[in-house]
Amino acid sequence: MIVNPGEFKTSEVQGKIELLHAAREILDSPVLHPELARILDLGEFTPDVHTEVFVIDLKPFASIYLSKVATLGGEAQDLVAGYYRAVGMSVPKDPDSLSQMLGHYEGLLHSVVQDEEAVMLERITHLRRAFLHEHILPWVPFYLTALKESYPSFAIFSKALIELLRSDVEELNLEIRTRTPLALANRTYLEIDAEPEEMFLDVKALVSPFSSGLILTQKDLLRCASQSGVAARIGTKSFMLETLLGQNPQGVLEWLLGETKRQGLKWKAIEDDFGKVAESWVASTEHTQSYLDTFLTSLEA
Repeated sequence: MIVNPGEFKTSEVQGKIELLHAAREILDSPVLHPELARILDLGEFTPDVHTEVFVIDLKPFASIYLSKVATLGGEAQDLVAGYYRAVGMSVPKDPDSLSQMLGHYEGLLHSVVQDEEAVMLERITHLRRAFLHEHILPWVPFYLTALKESYPSFAIFSKALIELLRSDVEELNLEIRTRTPLALANRTYLEIDAEPEEMFLDVKALVSPFSSGLILTQKDLLRCASQSGVAARIGTKSFMLETLLGQNPQGVLEWLLGETKRQGLKWKAIEDDFGKVAESWVASTEHTQSYLDTFLTSLEA
């Protein structure tokens, strides 16, 4: 049987559409259809699990990962909103939510299947390239990597989405090795600009992925507590880290330094797939290593 290449292409795109639709359901719905949970091997996906992962620990919003203070809204959200305005669309509620972003990208793929006019397909390709490079790649591969590591039941889901991103980077021939997305172009790094006696450990910056290059989950901080021999108190990540540092500053800083090196190697491993985006995250962890080294040296002096 001879398969029409166009039919194969349509089938491939349809598979991506179905994956994106499933991803949005997982992100939005505390209760899933049992068949979807089974196919993606999500284990006991309950409302409590959904809340723990997507409401408390790993909030799926670009602004959390692309702003200095890791809070919702702000310039990172405005940047995504600006895309919708630029293409003549109404700005949706929570434009920087992963669910909303995947929904928009899913809609673009629907258009690939439905539109046959060359002019329209060229416009859709342009929109896919812009949205993927400028708004999805700067944070989603790193978010998904942290998700599958801290919550192994989401491993198949995360790996499938990362592979979709890799595939589309290649298909669209994105300039990942020569162009840095605007969201990362003005990234600042952790640095010490004070005398040793005046140094202040910026805990909020350490738990900000944009500032430190680290995506620290509650499970990571619980692991830190266990390995540093201290007691953890559940709360915001900055509260948890401050509590740990208050009990064993040197032990916790040593753990943070090791974790920074570990995460930096993870980001380094995907440089071939995501180019300048991954380079930005690697550079951030390298600056954070130097930052933490300085504090450890001052403690040991």
